[in-house]
Amino acid sequence: MHTFYMIGGFPGVTGCIECTHVRIKSPGGDTAEVFRNKKGVFSINVQPINDRNAGIPCRSVTSLT
Repeated sequence: MHTFYMIGGFPGVTGCIECTHVRIKSPGGDTAEVFRNKKGVFSINVQPINDRNAGIPCRSVTSLT
């Protein structure tokens, strides 16, 4: 926690959350359209949590199926 305070002045922070879409091929089938994002491409939403060393100790990959 001290490292984030030294870097950005944020007390009590243990990690930073980021979200991004990772492009995938169409999965096909009846549910393929749930993977199409607002830009019209197929993707999955990935949410890593970065620690003070820019490592990723926690990851979440979500889908609607």
